[in-house]
Amino acid sequence: MNQPSVPTTETKTNEVFLGRHPILNGKQKTIGYELLFRTKDENNNTNLDDLSATSGVIVNLLSQFGIQQILGNKLGFLNIAASSLMSDTIELLPAERMVLEILEDIPINTQIITRCKALKDLGFKLAIVDYANRPEHMVLLPCLLYTSPSPRDLSTS
Repeated sequence: MNQPSVPTTETKTNEVFLGRHPILNGKQKTIGYELLFRTKDENNNTNLDDLSATSGVIVNLLSQFGIQQILGNKLGFLNIAASSLMSDTIELLPAERMVLEILEDIPINTQIITRCKALKDLGFKLAIVDYANRPEHMVLLPCLLYTSPSPRDLSTS
């Protein structure tokens, strides 16, 4: 199976590493990759706010690595916190190649619903992480293309 190679690149201050977590469909076929970026000196992203972390992913994806090299013909899945969801920064990404994963801790309100509808109209695909069939998630269903089940819903009993 041909998979795109995963490079590293040097920035002015740090070496940047890319992690790709495969996203599988119900037939166990890879449909995309969740994208994770880290710098050489960074153990985790806790020192960055959500918008800065997402902006760093976008900059690295577009300028340092290149979408085609990273994703091949697959989709890119990107975790999006509320601040990033509401920012115009995510509109720099090619909508047809990206799935924006709405984190489970985002409070679902009128602003979030309106923004999700607008992003869907721009061609972005939306997913919700740890979908738990909660009432607040139900209002987003018309905007969502993918859902990720909550781990507690995956018990094998």
